[in-house]
Amino acid sequence: MTTQPLHIECPSCGQRLSGTAEHVGTTVSCPSCNTDFVVPAPQRKAPATSRAELPVTTQRNPLLIPLIALTTLFVVTVAGGAFYFGRRSAPHTTPQPAAATPESVQATAQPVPATPAHPPKPTVSEDTKARVLNFIEKATKLTAMTEQGVAFTPFTDQLAEVKSVWQTLTLINWPETWNREKANFESAIEGWGLAKEIWERKLKMSSDPADKLEYLFGSGKIYAPRLQAYAETVTRRTEDQSALREFDLVYLKMSPEAKEKLLIPDGAIQWCLSTASLSFDKAREGVKNRLTQ
Repeated sequence: MTTQPLHIECPSCGQRLSGTAEHVGTTVSCPSCNTDFVVPAPQRKAPATSRAELPVTTQRNPLLIPLIALTTLFVVTVAGGAFYFGRRSAPHTTPQPAAATPESVQATAQPVPATPAHPPKPTVSEDTKARVLNFIEKATKLTAMTEQGVAFTPFTDQLAEVKSVWQTLTLINWPETWNREKANFESAIEGWGLAKEIWERKLKMSSDPADKLEYLFGSGKIYAPRLQAYAETVTRRTEDQSALREFDLVYLKMSPEAKEKLLIPDGAIQWCLSTASLSFDKAREGVKNRLTQ
């Protein structure tokens, strides 16, 4: 009768052992760790393992342990010597980076974008050009009228026409490179408007000397800060000092220590007109230069 083989595992070291059903309930000794244990009844079929299974023996072999120890010592000694002498005999080499090949250089090189010789010129629509040139034509006529001498009514009529054309220009997108010219056009319109206000106050001024003097001092208080700020703005935009140099024509001090100034209507009107012409001429010259570039 064939006895069914039995697979046993050492509870101490886990060594897989082989035996038979006769060993169930008996005390056996593990040949690997020399632990004595009772063989349990089989519960299920143990899976196959790659570790070598040793036969179960009920008696210890006194020569087995010394033999295993000597074998292990011999293997460790031989392997350690081979590793030591192998390291001493092997030449020491420093890893070198791989040499660059033409293909790798070509792969890593980044193309340098070409820089244009000249930046592109901003484009100005034909409609914008036509509107600007129409405004310049109307404003040039107004400037010529003020230089030759003009009455109040023709001046205000022409100024209204200039302002009407300017309103259409505020609805378009000015080229960014024309910002200086646009600012000087605005200064010219502001100067013509100040001249009109002072001119109107002059026409309404009473002929009575007392009322006239009071009116002039009152006008000085009203227009002093506005005219001063206008002179500084024009000087900054046009880079021309003539507006500030001629500012003395606008006021008259009663004495060097007097804080209040007396507005001179004719001098203030003339100064506003000439300062407006200065701003307009700068803007007109700038626009023509840009259109011919």
